[in-house]
Amino acid sequence: MIPRPSGSFTPGGYILDISGSVSIHADSPAGAFYAQQTLRQLPPSFAGRIEDGPRFAWRGVMLDVARHFMPVPDVVRFLDLMAMHKLNVLHLHLTDDQGWRIDVPGRPRLTSVGAWRPRSMRGSRQHGRYDDIPHGGFYSTADLRALVAYAAARHITIVPEVDMPGHMQAALAAYPALSPGFEGDVMTAWGISPHALALNPSTMDFCRAVLDHVCDIFPSPLIGIGGDEVASDISPFVSFVADHLATRGRPVYAWDDILTAGAPADAVTHRDELGAEL
Repeated sequence: MIPRPSGSFTPGGYILDISGSVSIHADSPAGAFYAQQTLRQLPPSFAGRIEDGPRFAWRGVMLDVARHFMPVPDVVRFLDLMAMHKLNVLHLHLTDDQGWRIDVPGRPRLTSVGAWRPRSMRGSRQHGRYDDIPHGGFYSTADLRALVAYAAARHITIVPEVDMPGHMQAALAAYPALSPGFEGDVMTAWGISPHALALNPSTMDFCRAVLDHVCDIFPSPLIGIGGDEVASDISPFVSFVADHLATRGRPVYAWDDILTAGAPADAVTHRDELGAEL
């Protein structure tokens, strides 16, 4: 890697020269890595100079392993494909009504119960058809740490999302006391469960434990909480989560539903383009 004068590259930028020999010019490991990805994709006969750099700092994709679990080797393959395309953020959607995919110390039923459903919908919700095949799985702490390290070696940040206070039916199936009066199983239909976490001291303890564990695993500057598609006022909940994540030096990252709940000034939001169409 032959550096240019400082500041002459955009972050992640590089120059790739191929004229008899191959030379890579970059002032960061990321730039050198992206140049290598470009080199891998060029035809053997190529000769010339390529000067390139990312237009956007956040080049992301979301992987929903909550509704359809993907074993670790499949996630690794996904990361490899991201790296090839120079994508650098994996939004990993770890929990939803249809499945809980992260092992949390002291909460074994989240994975023994919440990670499994007896059947899944076939095709769109409107058809009401099911496959009657049990589906599930989860990631251990070691699994997730390994994925974080594998991603980082490819200049990819994994941003986790643990959806709350809605989209929590899988957790409620495991621990019904999180929503007093709830009785049910992990959701098998697509769509949105009407059940959400109650705002009480024991539930707040649960959320703190989950969020602290997530923060311990993922060095991502953002922690996703979902915060979407909840019928009740979630302002107190968003404030609580934001205050707690602030103690870990992380701002809230959520769907733009929280804007109507008085999102904190440092919150990062993204739009749900599909919404109820899912």
